[in-house]
Amino acid sequence: MTAAKVPADSKLLQPVKIGKAQLQHRIALAPLTRYRNDEKHVVNSFAQRYYGERAATPGTLIISEATGIHGAHGYLIDQFISDSVNKRTDKWGGSIENRSRLLFEVVKAVSAAIGPERTALRLSPFATFQGAVSSDIIAQYTYIVRELKALAPLAYLSLVEPRGDPGKLLGVSNDAEVAGQNLDFILEIWNNHSPVVVAGAYTPTSAASILDSHYAKWDVIVAFGRAFLATPDFVWRVKNGVAPNEYHRPSFYIPASEVGYNDYPLSNEYIDARRNQVLKSLA
Repeated sequence: MTAAKVPADSKLLQPVKIGKAQLQHRIALAPLTRYRNDEKHVVNSFAQRYYGERAATPGTLIISEATGIHGAHGYLIDQFISDSVNKRTDKWGGSIENRSRLLFEVVKAVSAAIGPERTALRLSPFATFQGAVSSDIIAQYTYIVRELKALAPLAYLSLVEPRGDPGKLLGVSNDAEVAGQNLDFILEIWNNHSPVVVAGAYTPTSAASILDSHYAKWDVIVAFGRAFLATPDFVWRVKNGVAPNEYHRPSFYIPASEVGYNDYPLSNEYIDARRNQVLKSLA
């Protein structure tokens, strides 16, 4: 099945560097919770196939499965950030600065252990998932981003678009409030300190459009979740105008199983192209 082909000169298909890694395009696999670990919380060996197939196109940013490895969506760090959750009265709560303290302690510790060029942070300023919201989003995240920028450059900053709230998993919200929200204030402050990854129910066409217009002045990478998890050769299909597989939502979170994980097919077009490439190299 064909799909609208992204123009070859689109920014979506242009290279960008993150840390010491050179990407060949700006399509990333988003960090996704998939529950494919064993009973000891260790990732199963079949994850190697899953990620290997989705990295089939060289220079692709593959972000592995999410942990409780991030600052978004109401998980631990976000619980400290949010004044709707954090009611502490010690140095870890109260003011914007105090509520941000754990985030900076974690970023600094990880950066010290592996280097800031291998460290990234995910934030979801406008998400309401799990009830973690801030009463003054602009003030809270302006402080966080300015302080992050004062540190050694991270590999990238990962942001969830307002419409990418996991609380709205059944589709893009048409809520008027969401439509009026955007990440521009963060991107203006960050000002290409390092690339920014955005996620928010994009299609290849809409991603190409926003990178070539609204985000044109910034080094932005677009992360895809549902379409990429369902389509091992997703990047190749985007480049060649082949439609992605349909995803199967009920099997997204089957614990420790390859069902809904490694049972999505490569396209016939990709297989034929790979065969021809190998035969050509042999000749």
